[in-house]
Amino acid sequence: MKRERSMVRRSPGHFGVRWEASSGRSLEEALGSKSRCGIYRLHFADGTAYVGQATDVVQRYKRHVRDWHPLEIVGLDFRVEKREDLSQRELETVWYFEGAGKLRNKLLVTLSNAEECALNDVVPPEDQDAWVRGGQVLSAEARDTDTDLVHGTSAKLRRLLDRDDWPEIKALLTTFVQSAVIAPQVTAGRFWSVEALPRPRRNNTLGRELARVYVYGLDVMSVFEVRSRVGERVLANAIVAEPELNGWGERWNWLVTGFKLSAYAGAGKGLGYYQDVNFKTHRSMTEFFDETQLLRAARVMTLARMRRGAVQIKGHSPELVRQVLED
Repeated sequence: MKRERSMVRRSPGHFGVRWEASSGRSLEEALGSKSRCGIYRLHFADGTAYVGQATDVVQRYKRHVRDWHPLEIVGLDFRVEKREDLSQRELETVWYFEGAGKLRNKLLVTLSNAEECALNDVVPPEDQDAWVRGGQVLSAEARDTDTDLVHGTSAKLRRLLDRDDWPEIKALLTTFVQSAVIAPQVTAGRFWSVEALPRPRRNNTLGRELARVYVYGLDVMSVFEVRSRVGERVLANAIVAEPELNGWGERWNWLVTGFKLSAYAGAGKGLGYYQDVNFKTHRSMTEFFDETQLLRAARVMTLARMRRGAVQIKGHSPELVRQVLED
């Protein structure tokens, strides 16, 4: 008996068919014998895109041509999906691509400019979009934080600052915040928080957490102390959106510890696909953020959370913010 092959679940960024309107081939020819049920992404002449689902992508494309001028649509990407999976896979694909450029989708997006959010009062939406694609935010003015009058140096923070490896810990925190958090000087304490965590003694054999960076209640980056054959060392862990790798996959493998779907202790609802990344050294983190796709993956994650709202963690340390952001 011939066995029916099961459908391989691929990344939301993968498309089996890539068709260009100027290729001289029809969409039907590009699809060949493939099923027409799946997820598609339309490309427009102005650089925008639209993600959708269709039980028959050819008929859906014809309807789009009637809605938009034919010359506006310059191409279409498509992958086959099961009918019962269409809604979930469409949602995952919108989350995947919304930080890579402008999507015409109005529903499902996390990074919607149309959505009113408190962050817009600090950083204009157009600057947020430019930043997530690799730019810098110049419109937000830095403000001084008077930490000495409001907060003293806690015992946990003192233990952190007194560690011999504090320079490495600080370098990890600073690189992540300066790279992956928008306008950190003006958003600290309201849209993101940092907390010192070390206890006087280790309470388990696996390691202990030293510091965390929170964005809307989710710890998007942590620094740990772990035991190894050569003694104690620190490493960092971060959560980033799943990037479109464009050939970076081999180098990515040594950074990624796991691939997960959104289900992060309830707090991560709406994250879409994301990656859990370990950095063994500050250098590995620097190399990560030197890559445009990976920098964007980190920024998509934190910006999506910051647009959900502003919340201050109880253990937030303004003095640690000052240490992390000082030149």
